[in-house]
Order: sequence, then C-alpha cells, then structure tokens
Amino acid sequence: MAETCQVLNLTRGNVLCEHVEIADTMLPRMRGMMGRGSPRPGQGILLRPAPSIHTAFVRFRFDAVFLDAGLRVVRVVERLRPWRVVSARRGMSVLELAAGEVQRRRVQVGDQVVLAEGDLGFGEPVSLDGEAGSSPTRAGEPPRVLLVGSDRRFRSVTAALLERRGYDVTVGEHVASMADVAAREHVDVVVIDAGATPAVAALEVARLETLSPSVGMVVVSEGSLRELPSTQVVAKWGSFDGLYDAIELVRPGRQTPQGGG
Repeated sequence: MAETCQVLNLTRGNVLCEHVEIADTMLPRMRGMMGRGSPRPGQGILLRPAPSIHTAFVRFRFDAVFLDAGLRVVRVVERLRPWRVVSARRGMSVLELAAGEVQRRRVQVGDQVVLAEGDLGFGEPVSLDGEAGSSPTRAGEPPRVLLVGSDRRFRSVTAALLERRGYDVTVGEHVASMADVAAREHVDVVVIDAGATPAVAALEVARLETLSPSVGMVVVSEGSLRELPSTQVVAKWGSFDGLYDAIELVRPGRQTPQGGG
C-alpha cells in the first residue's frame, strides 16, 4: 500500500488536501495521473522529486501545485489540460489535485505547506520537512482550548493548526471524560469531535454547561446533530477558518489570539 499523508497550508491555516498518496519511487512518479479516474476533492498525489510533469494520456483536467525543497509553493497551475508539459523553477515536488481545488483551498504562490505523514498519534509533531518552529511567539496569555476526540489524525492536524493561530491546546481522546479534564485544566473552550458517539457528546455538553466558570463549546461533526441543537457545530474537515470563528464566538472574554495564519 502506498504511503499517504495530509497536506496542511500553514499560511492559510487550513488543510490543503486530506488524503494524499505519496509517489516517491520511479514507477509511481512516472505514472502520476495516467490511467486513473479524476480525483475527488480532498484526494491527491504528491510526486517527489518532480521539478516538471506531463499530462500525456491523462483524460481529465487537474490542478498542480509545485513546491520547492522547503515545501513552499512556487507555482500553481489550475485545470491543467491533457497533453501538456509544465515545470517550475526551484520546483522539487508537485501536488496534483482535483480541478478547482487550488481556488477552493485558496492556494497561492509563497504559501508554506507541511506534511502530516502517516497516522500521527496525539501530541506528536507534524513533519515540517525543513521548516522549524511552527508555533508563533505569543503575546500575553493565549486562549486555552481542550481538543477531544477519537480520530487521531484529526486531533494532530487540528492541534497543529490551532497552535499556529496562537492557542494553547490540551488534547484528549475520551469524550466521556472531557468535562473533568476541562475543569482541571481551566480551559476557555472545548472542541469536541463527536465522531461515532454523538449521544455521549451530548451528555458531556450537558455536563460542561454546569461548569463554573463557564467554558465555550464547539462540536465538530461529519453530519447534522439533532442531539445538540443549541451548540456551535462545524463541519469536520471543512474550512478551518470556520472552526476558528466558532471558537472565538463562544470563548468567554473574547480577544483575538496572537499567531500566524
């Protein structure tokens, strides 16, 4: 099975692609998009090393993002047509995405991306591939967020992006114990990945509502949650700007956190 990763855009503060197949040996690099069906949004192929690509025998258009050795975007080509050859000066790898993803994910030349490779455990660092120091210098006391859920990759990616924005992130796996952790850690906001246990999440939300001082709550879900009609619910793997906005909306004593993004 091919190695896979997620690609995060630190400059935009979002996920550039959720499921990327890494093609870093000769045959997968030569094949690229040839002989495949058109990728769906959220799917892609990372060719490395690859300063140039061709689209001979490719039957559909796709977007290409050229990256330098430090994973900074040096060229974007949208809706690349079949039977074309493109390259980028200083390009060392190419991320091939579904047509329209560059615009939808707001990718621009100069953006810094990182790879979250494999199934990262909670609290493990995101691979920076040469760029050190992803956490910004914070001025004053940063907002404290408790991020809870059983999806290890979502926890790792979301924690990295929240820390990039200047939040102090505490992480946990068990939704059923999050009210106790929130009280012990004196957090400002709890972000809950409801996952496959929305009923458990609803019970813990009820417990969180009784805490004093009060905490804000944001629930992340892949579907609608009838159990939580009055709680801020955002789409999992949606726009991370939406998650930031929801956190700031429910955070007591709202102040804009200091950080990158």
